Amino acid sequence: MVTIYQLLEVEENASIEEIKNKYASLTQEFSDNSGLTPEEIKENGIILNKLKMAYDILTNNEQRAKYDKMLADKRAEELLKGVKGSSETAKVSKEEIAQNVKNEVYNEVKQTEAQVHARTQTQAQPQVKQAPVKPAIPYDNEDEPPTAPGELTHDEQIRIQQAAQREFQEKLQKAQAAEEAYKKAYNQAYDNYVKNMNGSTGRRWTLKKIGIILAVIVVVILIGCIMWLIPPFRRMLINLYEENDIVHMLVNLIVGIVKAFRI
Repeated sequence: MVTIYQLLEVEENASIEEIKNKYASLTQEFSDNSGLTPEEIKENGIILNKLKMAYDILTNNEQRAKYDKMLADKRAEELLKGVKGSSETAKVSKEEIAQNVKNEVYNEVKQTEAQVHARTQTQAQPQVKQAPVKPAIPYDNEDEPPTAPGELTHDEQIRIQQAAQREFQEKLQKAQAAEEAYKKAYNQAYDNYVKNMNGSTGRRWTLKKIGIILAVIVVVILIGCIMWLIPPFRRMLINLYEENDIVHMLVNLIVGIVKAFRI
């Protein structure tokens, strides 16, 4: 029985670093197709796929442990068949056969557990866990290259790409719609602001409006003159002039304008 350890030409207790180095060396060797026939190039492709599958299993602690257990179970099964065959010729008792099988299986399992524990303790960096894949060695079928564990088929890759493109297009359309809505709201708010500004500060001065303002000023001055002639109101106006700075400034301004016109 050929194991993936033998395929990668490493020992069953090899470290991750040793497996990586050997895999790199073998892939470089079988990737060189210069001077080869189409049949030989096809065989190299099959070998590279098998190497990739073996490498993915042995560099993943969980998958490697499952493979080692499967390998131990298969060896125990073969050992059991061998013990049964030899028992027929050597006429060994059933009790001795059962005891031998138990001992062999127990030793195989213990040895595998020790190897897995040693590799886990000595590994420098934690490995990224992949989805559990039942390890298998498709060495019997040489016509179709095996698919590496966790590797997507061509159709699955196309479907994933199409789904990603659809999702991207949907998000892009939503973003464009949001941008258009923002621009529309901004333009509407700006137009309203301009209209309000035109309504409050864009009024034109007409002769009628100027006449009304001048009439109001004249009326205020006349009222002030009349109040000045009345003593109680005169005292009130004097107090207001002395105490209120705004009134004081306005009166001085009016007096200055009147004096300027007299000159």
